Amino acid sequence: MQVVRVFQVRVERASMKKIRLALFILVLLLLSACATKSGYVRSHPDMDRADRDAFLEGDIKPGFDKEMVRLAKGSPSNITTNTTKSASEEIWLYPDTLWMPLFGTVRSEFTYVYFEDGRVSKIRVISGREKYRENIEKAAGN
Repeated sequence: MQVVRVFQVRVERASMKKIRLALFILVLLLLSACATKSGYVRSHPDMDRADRDAFLEGDIKPGFDKEMVRLAKGSPSNITTNTTKSASEEIWLYPDTLWMPLFGTVRSEFTYVYFEDGRVSKIRVISGREKYRENIEKAAGN
């Protein structure tokens, strides 16, 4: 009888652990729903259709907030802040390099996303060659 009782206690503990784990996963899923593109769109039903479509495709447009950009493009590789007397501007950098093992770097682009007052004010995309020229000119002092 004692063996049966010990077995029941172990089964109950194992079941409780499974229930706790299932609840934990459920809570994580509910919380992460807000941290996805579709979750963002659901929580902002008044979003313009063109903006919504661009956002869901991973594109960004002027007027998007930081959360939208992070959800659409991911985390930037670099964040720079320029502050003047009148305003503060934040710049997020997204390098995009296509790498093919047999050919090396095939194409590279750098997307700079400029924020003013927490919203995208400008987007600048330059090729790897242009970036290389800019760096050469800066080093030369031009």
